[in-house]
Amino acid sequence: MSLRRYLRSRSIGQKLTFIVGLVMSLAFAGTFVTVAENERVMLEAESGRQAMAMAKLVAANATAAISFQDGAVATEILSALGTSDNVLAGVIFNGDGSVLAQTVFRPERAGLLSAYPAAGAYGYVIEGELLRAFLPVQQDGRRIGDVLLMLDLSGQRQQIRHNLLFTGTIFAVSFFVAFVLVGLLQRFISRPLEALTQLMGEVCRDKSYRQRAAVEGSGEVVRLASAFNEMLEIVQNRTEELERYQSELASKVAERTKELLAAKEAAEGANRAKSEFLANMSHELRTPLAGVIGLLDVLQDTSLDAGQRGYMAKAHGAAEMLLSVINDILDVSKIEAGRMELETVDFNVVELVEQCAAIFADSAHGKGLEMTCSTAPGVWNFLRGDPMRLRQVLSNLIGNAVKFTAAGEIDVALEVVGGDRSSSTLRFTVRDTGIGIAKEKLPRLFDAFTQADGSTTRQYGGSGLGLTIVKQLVALMGGEIEVESEEGKGTAFAVTITFAHGREHLVHYRPLGGMRVLVVDDNDTNLLIVRRYLENWGVAVTCESDPRAAIGRMRDSQRSGSAFDTVLLDFQMPHMDGSALAKAIRAEAGLADTDMVMLSSVSVSPEAMRAAGIRALLIKPVQINDLYSVLSARLAESPRAEALTETSVASAMGMHILLVDDNPTNMVVAKAMLVKQGHRVDVAANGLEALRFLEHHVVDCIFMDCLMPEMDGYEATQAIRRKEADSGGRRTPIIALTANALQGDRERCLAVGMDDYLTKPFKREQIREMLQRWVTRPLSIQTPGGDEVNDTDTASGDIAAGRLLDEAAIAELRELLGDQLPDFLRKFHETSTLQLQAARVALAQADVAALQRSIHTLKGSAGAVGAMSLADACLAFELRLKAGNWENAVDHLAGIERLLQAVSEGLDRCLTG
Repeated sequence: MSLRRYLRSRSIGQKLTFIVGLVMSLAFAGTFVTVAENERVMLEAESGRQAMAMAKLVAANATAAISFQDGAVATEILSALGTSDNVLAGVIFNGDGSVLAQTVFRPERAGLLSAYPAAGAYGYVIEGELLRAFLPVQQDGRRIGDVLLMLDLSGQRQQIRHNLLFTGTIFAVSFFVAFVLVGLLQRFISRPLEALTQLMGEVCRDKSYRQRAAVEGSGEVVRLASAFNEMLEIVQNRTEELERYQSELASKVAERTKELLAAKEAAEGANRAKSEFLANMSHELRTPLAGVIGLLDVLQDTSLDAGQRGYMAKAHGAAEMLLSVINDILDVSKIEAGRMELETVDFNVVELVEQCAAIFADSAHGKGLEMTCSTAPGVWNFLRGDPMRLRQVLSNLIGNAVKFTAAGEIDVALEVVGGDRSSSTLRFTVRDTGIGIAKEKLPRLFDAFTQADGSTTRQYGGSGLGLTIVKQLVALMGGEIEVESEEGKGTAFAVTITFAHGREHLVHYRPLGGMRVLVVDDNDTNLLIVRRYLENWGVAVTCESDPRAAIGRMRDSQRSGSAFDTVLLDFQMPHMDGSALAKAIRAEAGLADTDMVMLSSVSVSPEAMRAAGIRALLIKPVQINDLYSVLSARLAESPRAEALTETSVASAMGMHILLVDDNPTNMVVAKAMLVKQGHRVDVAANGLEALRFLEHHVVDCIFMDCLMPEMDGYEATQAIRRKEADSGGRRTPIIALTANALQGDRERCLAVGMDDYLTKPFKREQIREMLQRWVTRPLSIQTPGGDEVNDTDTASGDIAAGRLLDEAAIAELRELLGDQLPDFLRKFHETSTLQLQAARVALAQADVAALQRSIHTLKGSAGAVGAMSLADACLAFELRLKAGNWENAVDHLAGIERLLQAVSEGLDRCLTG
């Protein structure tokens, strides 16, 4: 234990006693050591003088003996020293150092004569209890010999010890007496302080502020006691006052507690009423709005004049805006209530970003803006997270960029900024060249119902909730959002989120080494993005922003023997657009056979592209997979006539769907969407009708509304699941259709046995994604007539006219498209023929990926026109290819070709009949 800790735990009296005792101890010890050392030095000096005096006497008497070498006389001189008790021995040396005579008075110490001092080392030396005195013997100033005396100092040392013992005894007695006196005197100081300390402890322990310290005499201790009494007086008064306040406060708290309990019950009731109101209003608003938007979607595919299309577009935009406001309000309500939950599923982040950019591409291009989308190398494509909420964040940011940008470009970028083997940290950047935001307005940019400028609310519209929701969603996903902006120059939003890696791996593109590609585009951002993609695939890239200079670059390459394999042309460029540039290239004798791909941000006629010699058309912003597919096809020397199609061909699988909804408008819209995707649809107005239908029919999927008369969707789903469990039959996917969008709706649907949840109003893409997620057709496929036909039977050409076309689907198409049906079927024939040609080339080159894409696209086209046998045959062939089964592939493709020919003839008969 340290000295400080020891003193801290002692009383003030003990501290004073300890300090005084310590000081006295140090003083006595110092004095004692000084006295002892002084006495030792004095006695040794006296012994030295005595020894030197005897040595001088012997030297004086030994002169004659040394001169005459008379050892007897020398011995006699030394013997005279025996009268001294402390002399041990004596030696007389000749001038040459030899011994003339020596005498030892104590034989037991004879060993002392074994070593003599060196000649000239005169004087005396003390070694322990032995003193050596060494002097020369001189005659007439000349040294003729030496004298050595050895003395015993033990007697002197014993005398020193006796003296020190006596001195120490005197010091000890003095110290004891002084210590006792200090202990008696310190009580006059410590006792009043100890009494005051004890009183303080009692006051603190008992909270008895009425006690007082005794005040007697004068001095610092008395003043301290007086000050303590004054403090107690103040504390006593304050305590009594606080007790009065406490008593009053207790009664007030009791009253306020009753009021708060009543207010809490009222608030909980209001919150329940609010939730019920939001749920009801959500359903009541979304249900008619779903019908409005759906009917407007259907009207887009009918014959309308320019004025009608304008009115329809404005109505559609207004409905979408109203839906967006409703969704924003509901999202804010859920987030503020802490009821917003995120799902965790696998998704392709690259496709999601490209899809978000593609959704707004038409709006951007309609304003004359350039829309670009890029993915940096190293991005792990398949991640785990909530794709719906991520899509909501990006759509809001891209939508704002389009809204607030009048000229220039919008760039959507994805890059990896960190991570490890199990996760990736990604940054999503949306950059525009729009109106920008003043720096002083950035801090409140994410506040609810706020826009950067009050005038923009009137000019651009919007609820001011979008960025609030974005920031809160990003925070829920564990990410951050940053914004950089300069007024008049544009804004950049950067969202950084960490996602876990999905079960699938990073997508690797096979190198396209050896290809030489010329990219012609007047937009630097587009050139940068396309160049980065191509260089990552090992392509030798040349970029040119001037279309007129591009022709010269091509001529030079042709003459040098390193002609370009493919030229990527932007459609909209100053001075010369892409179509004119393509025609100019075709007019050059040495460049006429150049492979060309058009990049366009506007709708372009396929016929015009073919006339210009364009092999493929890619819609901006260019998606990485589409660009790679076009170039890899060229590397495999695919014919130019292979496929002039846009990359967004619908993929329908010809399923049998049961649609259950009591709202006639919603039923018409949903049925039209499903039929247009190539599905056969039956309808039921409520749960009871659905159950009666399912007693006699088997369907691939059920879309079930939740709120219906007689029997709602929840009861109907439970009844279907019970029947499946009792019969041991297969589980039919059931997708909930509801206008409710609050917390708990999805959980309730899943709890009764539904498989997924689709909120009204929904889009065609959402229906397609839902079917692809939940419905997988087997290799053995049922024909419309009920006969089972496997893929080998279909491929062999066993075609029956009765199952070629679904008459109900044709009728729906006729009703849905009206006068546009012939154009639709003609386009189907052209597209299907091109896809079949592409499939033949892919089969010849053993390119399984290209073959699967062609068959997949052909399958979707067949389902869209009700050619179910053709769609089933394509599906069966596609599944075999995915399983790695190439057996009889040539025969299967030949069978599909015969089916396509028969379908085309059947469609012609439908038109003429």
